[in-house]
Amino acid sequence: MRAQIAAARFVSACVEVLNGFRPVSHLRALTTPVEFADVATQLTRRTVRVRIPDRSRAGQERVRLRRLQVFDQPTGVAEAVAVLRHGDTAWAMALRFEQHGGSWLCTLLEVI
Repeated sequence: MRAQIAAARFVSACVEVLNGFRPVSHLRALTTPVEFADVATQLTRRTVRVRIPDRSRAGQERVRLRRLQVFDQPTGVAEAVAVLRHGDTAWAMALRFEQHGGSWLCTLLEVI
């Protein structure tokens, strides 16, 4: 799988987690085992910072992906930047992916 596809899949899963449609544990298969806790913490802290409400209420504004840029390296490493928005608030995520056994797995997620 190309890094671009892996990054898009991972960021899409992150958006689903932030919107309450998927548990954060679903990111485990897309993240290296050692870094999963750090990645999950970085992502879930964001819900607290932007006060994303409980998704059980209909009509709430959802987190949306504005832009995804992936920088693929020939060494089996890729870095990406995703810009997300929720209402009037926008923020970025910096991500790093590494190729492990033919799969691209997230090794770093930092919410900026």
